[in-house]
Amino acid sequence: MVKNLIHKDIDLPPQDKETALKLLEQDIVEMQEVSKRWESDMKSDSWLSKNTRPIALIFLTISLVIFILLDGFDI
Repeated sequence: MVKNLIHKDIDLPPQDKETALKLLEQDIVEMQEVSKRWESDMKSDSWLSKNTRPIALIFLTISLVIFILLDGFDI
C-alpha cells in the first residue's frame, strides 16, 4: 500500500523514491525479525525468557508514573 503511494507520487524525485523504498524494506525486515524474536521467546521453556519484555515494560511504565507524580507534587 505504501509502496504504491511512493510509486504514484509525481512530486518525489526518483532518487528520493528509491531511498523511501529502501527505508520501507528495512522497516519490514525489522518487524519480521522482532516477530521471530517474540516467537522464539514463546517457544522457550524458560519463564524468564517469556516474561522479560513484559516485565521491562511494566517496570518502565511504573517508573514513568512515579516520576510524573513526584514532579507534579514538587517532591
